Formats: sequence, C-alpha cells, structure tokens
Amino acid sequence: TGKGIYEVDTFEGALEGRIPESTLLSHDLLEGIFARAGLASDIEVVEEFPSRYDVAAARQHRWARGDWQLLPWIFGRGRDSKRDTARTAIPLLGRWKMIDNLRRTLSAPAAFLALLGGWVLPLGSAAVWSGFVLATIALPALQPFLAGIVPRRLGISMRSHGRAVGADITLALLQIAFLVTFLAHQAWLMTDAIARTLFRLFISRRRLLEWVTAAQAKFNLPLDIPGF
Repeated sequence: TGKGIYEVDTFEGALEGRIPESTLLSHDLLEGIFARAGLASDIEVVEEFPSRYDVAAARQHRWARGDWQLLPWIFGRGRDSKRDTARTAIPLLGRWKMIDNLRRTLSAPAAFLALLGGWVLPLGSAAVWSGFVLATIALPALQPFLAGIVPRRLGISMRSHGRAVGADITLALLQIAFLVTFLAHQAWLMTDAIARTLFRLFISRRRLLEWVTAAQAKFNLPLDIPGF
C-alpha cells in the first residue's frame, strides 16, 4: 500500500548514511534506535519459528554474531558511511539494550563453566553449587507456572484450573530438561559465535555479512544420523 511504501521510505531515510553495510547483519535493535520506531501495530512481519533444533541453533548463532558486531557502537560512537561520529552516538538506553543482548549470549557458557567449576569441589559443596546453577536455568521456565498457581479471575472451576496448572508445570519441566540437555551445545554455540565475530571484527575484517535465511538453513543441514 502507499502507506507501507511511505513507512519504508521514512525508515530508510532515518538510517541513510548512519549504518555501514557490514553492520546490517546486526539486527533491528540498532536500526530501531536510529529510526525511533516504538510500536507499529498495523504492520506484520512474521518469521516462521524453526521446526527443528538444528535450524533454531543456526539462527541463534547468527543472532549472537549480530549482537557482538555492535561492540564498536556500544563502547564508542560507531562509524557511519560519512564518518560523522557525532551523528551516530548511541543513547544510554540503546546501549543498555545492546549490552543486555550480550549478557544473554554469555548465559549458557557461564552456566556451563560454573557447573564444571563446581564439580571440582567436595561432593556436598558441588551438589549445592550445581543446584544453584540449575535453579538459575529453571526459574525462567517456571515463571508461567508460578504465576498461574493462584487463579487470576473468579468463576474458574478447580478442575479446569488444575488442568491448566498441570499443563504449565509439564511444559516447564520439558523446557528445563531440554535446556539442561543442550546446555553444553548452547555453550559451545555461543562461544563459537562470539570468538568468530571478534576475530572478524578486529582482525580479519571479512565475512561480517555471513548469514542465511531460516529456510536455507532448514534445507542445508543434513538429516542423517552422522548429521545429528
């Protein structure tokens, strides 16, 4: 529609000369800081969620690389195509959002290293330490269950409420088991993404735009036993 074209033109105008092409892998966070788009409820851009873990992992790897490519923008002013650093200064709130994304990419490696470090302690201390680390992994998945224990509205039968709470705790336990099972792989995945990006960003200066769509990743990864 004409309105949609106008919005795209406005968006491109807000970013013109501010973000170099090598940063386009990054993501909508950096672009949104410049475009100042808060909420556009009449626009739908939906990416299908991956149906397999390997495809989701490839997308996480790409997202993590994009997050770490923003380091020059977080700790400096970044560089635009016109070398006008004054125009590219990142607001404090924008920097906080970027740093929070980096924190998320470090969660799995930190949890994995914490478990390994705890297991060199005596058995009792190792059990307490491991329980603490696993609790930090489990709490986010348990939040919907904990929030739903007490009914939020009147008129709900105890049987219906019990079924809903049971479904929440079942889903939470499955998610926790999944997170713990793949913790080592997630730690390796994020470590590889971070190290790869830092090398390309500060040493090789090449392949900063490396990415594939979810559809490409879905068909490129092997489905045989060695692939898994």
